Amino acid sequence: GKNSLLGRRKLKGHGVVPEVDVGGLTSYSIQTAGCQMNVADSERLAGVLQNELNLKPADNNRNADLVLFNTCSIRDHAEQKLYDAIGPYAQQKRKGRKNLALVVTGCVAQQEGQSLLRRFPEIDVVLGPQYVTFLKNVL
Repeated sequence: GKNSLLGRRKLKGHGVVPEVDVGGLTSYSIQTAGCQMNVADSERLAGVLQNELNLKPADNNRNADLVLFNTCSIRDHAEQKLYDAIGPYAQQKRKGRKNLALVVTGCVAQQEGQSLLRRFPEIDVVLGPQYVTFLKNVL
């Protein structure tokens, strides 16, 4: 089926099949907020990005081709902090930067899924914490 919000093909459940050309990506950045579980998930995600998708850590967050935000809803104002962090990257995509993929994982991704995509349609992938192991499958 199609995602009614963005007109993209749907994954099973509420996920959206991203329209990311992984072949054009060479580097990544992970921004982790919150709990120890997120730190562990970010380390695991870095392993997937490096070992399975052959991406290298970016020398600077701004230069990364794939920016992953791993979020925790326990922190105060977690959603607003995420929105503030995504804003400059979404603006780059709106201005035509095609080799930029935005991924949001973690608790805020799970809680805010639909509204996150409404607010920032530039986001390519939204994965709740239970789905982080599927990152390679959706990129």
